[in-house]
Amino acid sequence: MLSNIPETGKAFVDKEISRQVSVIAERRRSVSRWADDVWRIAAVLDGQAAAEPLTQLGEAPDGAERFFAGSAELLLHRKETEAYRINLAGDRALYVIMRPDEGGVPLVLHVVTASPYEAQDHLDSGEELVEAVPMSDTIAGWMEAFCDFHHVETPFKKRRRDKVDVEELKFSKEPIFARTGKFPTPEGAKGDG
Repeated sequence: MLSNIPETGKAFVDKEISRQVSVIAERRRSVSRWADDVWRIAAVLDGQAAAEPLTQLGEAPDGAERFFAGSAELLLHRKETEAYRINLAGDRALYVIMRPDEGGVPLVLHVVTASPYEAQDHLDSGEELVEAVPMSDTIAGWMEAFCDFHHVETPFKKRRRDKVDVEELKFSKEPIFARTGKFPTPEGAKGDG
C-alpha cells in the first residue's frame, strides 16, 4: 500500500489505501441507576500512538476521565467513494465503532470508518457504540484526493417493466362464477336462515 498523501504528488493507484489513526475515549459517571459509566469518543488523531489500549491519559477539565482507546486502520476503498463524498459534503466526520467486551474491559475499539453507510450498518445491532467525531483537515484532504482519483459517477437507470403476455398466465379453466354469473355455494349449505 502506498502512503498516498496528496502533497506528495503520487497517484492513488491501489484499490484501497489506509492510514493509522488513534482514538481517545472519555468515561463519565452515569446519572442513571442502570449504568455505572457512560463512554463517548472524544477525538480521533492522525497517526499511531505507542500506548496500550485503555491507558488512562488524565482527566478532562469537566471531570471526565480520558483514555487511549486504541489505534485502528482507516481504510478507503475505491467502490465506497460515493459514501465518502457524501461525508465530505456534509458532516466531515469519522465514525468510531466500539464493541462491548466480556473480559472486564467495557468497550474495545472495533473499527474507524469514513463511510456513513458502514456506520449505519453497525448501528442496526444496537449493542455497539457508534459515534461521529469531526475529521481533521489532513484526513479530509487525503480522502478528497482519493475520491477525485477513483470516483466514477454512475447515472441512475430506471428499470423498465418486462412485457407480460396475459394469455400465457391464464389458467386452463375459466372460473366457475364466470359461467353462471353467481358465486358457487358449498353443497348442503342452507339458505338465509
